[in-house]
Amino acid sequence: MRLVAGFAVAPIMPALVLAAVLLAVGDEHARETLQYAPYAAFASYPIALVFGVPMFLVMRWWRWQGWRAYLLAGLALGMLLFVLSLVLSEDGTEGLPGHLRVMLPFLVASTVAASLAFWLIARPDRARIVPG
Repeated sequence: MRLVAGFAVAPIMPALVLAAVLLAVGDEHARETLQYAPYAAFASYPIALVFGVPMFLVMRWWRWQGWRAYLLAGLALGMLLFVLSLVLSEDGTEGLPGHLRVMLPFLVASTVAASLAFWLIARPDRARIVPG
């Protein structure tokens, strides 16, 4: 049950990271942006299914169950999503400085937050491993 709760809650973290940053910066549109947080599910949940579930299964297979492993997995996923966003960007290399300044920190912070939130809820390090 904790595993399902982890997969249900963790993908919400990118929206919370965005909201926290906007509120901290004091952007004039911060409160309006909070209204769009539920729409983050349209991006976050498919990413969790496409990347998160296979990553979880591989980590479980190799018994990488500690918080450090999940931190590194979140970091790796953030970097992968950054590279994908750069490749799919219409600006090409011309927009690289802005892309680095905005997207890289957001994607890495979001995926690390989601990965660690999943770990805190699901606690795979406490799962019983049945000998096969």
